[in-house]
Amino acid sequence: ALRQAMTALRLAELREGTWLRPANLVRDRPAVVLAQCALLTGGPETDPAELAAALWDLDGWARAARDLQRALGNAHGLAERFTVSAAILRHLLADPVLPAALLPPRWPGDALRAAYDAFEEEFRLVLARHAGT
Repeated sequence: ALRQAMTALRLAELREGTWLRPANLVRDRPAVVLAQCALLTGGPETDPAELAAALWDLDGWARAARDLQRALGNAHGLAERFTVSAAILRHLLADPVLPAALLPPRWPGDALRAAYDAFEEEFRLVLARHAGT
C-alpha cells in the first residue's frame, strides 16, 4: 500500500525506502504515508536534472508519449481512438510531473495532455449527441 501511495504521489525510489521528488506539487498525503514515513525537505548537491533522469526513465516516457500521440492521430473511428485514449490516460498517470528545468528538451507531456483533452471533448460531444442532450 505504501509503494502504491508513493507512486501515486509521483515520487521515485532512490533506493529501498528512500523516495524523492522535487517540491513542485502540492498534494494531500494518504494516511499510509503519514503513518510510515519521515518527511524531509532538502536539495541535491549534484545536478538536479541528472538526478531526475536517474530516478525516472524520462527518455522512455517521452518516446512512449510521442508514439501514443501519433497513434491517436492515426486512429480511425471512435472505438480505435477511445482505445488509444485509454492508453494515453494510463501513460499520463505515470508522468512524473517535474518542473521544466528538470525535463529533457521538447518534453511531450503538455502536447499529450492537449491531445487527450481534445479527444475527451470530442467523445463528450458524441455522447451528448447520442443521448440527445
